[in-house]
Amino acid sequence: MNSSNRTFPSANLQHELEQRDNLNTPFLHGFLTGISAGPASEPALWLAELGFDTVNTPSEIIQEIENWQKHLASCCYHDESLNIPCQFTLEDDDLADWCGGFMESVFLQDDQWFKEEAIMAELTLPIVLGADLDDDPQIRSLRQNRKIAEPMLADIPELIKEIYLHFHPA
Repeated sequence: MNSSNRTFPSANLQHELEQRDNLNTPFLHGFLTGISAGPASEPALWLAELGFDTVNTPSEIIQEIENWQKHLASCCYHDESLNIPCQFTLEDDDLADWCGGFMESVFLQDDQWFKEEAIMAELTLPIVLGADLDDDPQIRSLRQNRKIAEPMLADIPELIKEIYLHFHPA
């Protein structure tokens, strides 16, 4: 099957996600997007961070997650749509999960992500805002101001492209 026509996640992976706490399709998509757009990372490292290991997880599940990540990396490389499973508005409950997953991939390698701190702070600010994880009063204030927050959130797909190009220059 052509990977561009592939639908993720499969019923098997969806079932696996439903069995886990704090892991759902938007979170996993955000995490894999961060892995794909950010600095290179070994699959064993990020799979372990997600709680998947080759001993206790069926090999077809591991393979599907790795294939999904490769598909997202290919989309970034070819400047194709990532089919992000949320709307970039404060009303979308999946937004916080997707952004939280993305930020979890950042935290996994924060030393590499923030070598150029000012650039990455600017590029990831809307994702931090969407994740709603930060107790910083300035972030809270931004999130509460819809006129500022909504346009920032709407920029996330374009920022993913910029992040990808930052870590994978042509």
